[in-house]
Amino acid sequence: MPKIVDRDEYRKEILGKCFGLFSGKGYANVTMREIAGEIGVSTGTLYHYFSTKEEIFEQLFPFAAENNIGDYFQRAAKDLTAGEKLERVSEFWLESEQLYKALMLLAIDLFRNNTGNSEQIFSAFAQRYTSALSEILDISGELAQMIFIYLLGLVFHSVLTPHGISYSDEISLLRQLLQSVIEEEGGEEMKIIIGKLKKI
Repeated sequence: MPKIVDRDEYRKEILGKCFGLFSGKGYANVTMREIAGEIGVSTGTLYHYFSTKEEIFEQLFPFAAENNIGDYFQRAAKDLTAGEKLERVSEFWLESEQLYKALMLLAIDLFRNNTGNSEQIFSAFAQRYTSALSEILDISGELAQMIFIYLLGLVFHSVLTPHGISYSDEISLLRQLLQSVIEEEGGEEMKIIIGKLKKI
């Protein structure tokens, strides 16, 4: 009896295996034959699930967003306080540093190769991410967007100047700032944090 394969699940498995290949070597330096060899399938099998290298590349962003956001929701259970949720999300940002750097490299590569759908892909990714942050942390869409933009800048900076700033220190500072906003504990703590920011 032939093996029954869940097409969607197998596509996800292929995308997971392709993620490191594309982020490490770049879009232009990878062929369908190389992808097939790297992930251990025939080129025929690969073409059965993805018609082009471009299709694989473009699907990496929704795939990464779905996995990352799914992990967010698992970590930040609804019965946690706002502060506990923020702590879990901050820990997740720290653990996801390499993933976010790989995504940044993929985004730059996608933009540079101008596959035609880059703006739509980036916009969809940003929308999914900010909506998830807004829901998980129970904050406005505007604040969620500000956090997302800050994270993008932090990741971009840490990719270009890996010894210039401490990613973990910046995440810690962001968490402190957000905790004051989310838990509405302005007071002296917020003044101390703002003072630190003024010295940077």
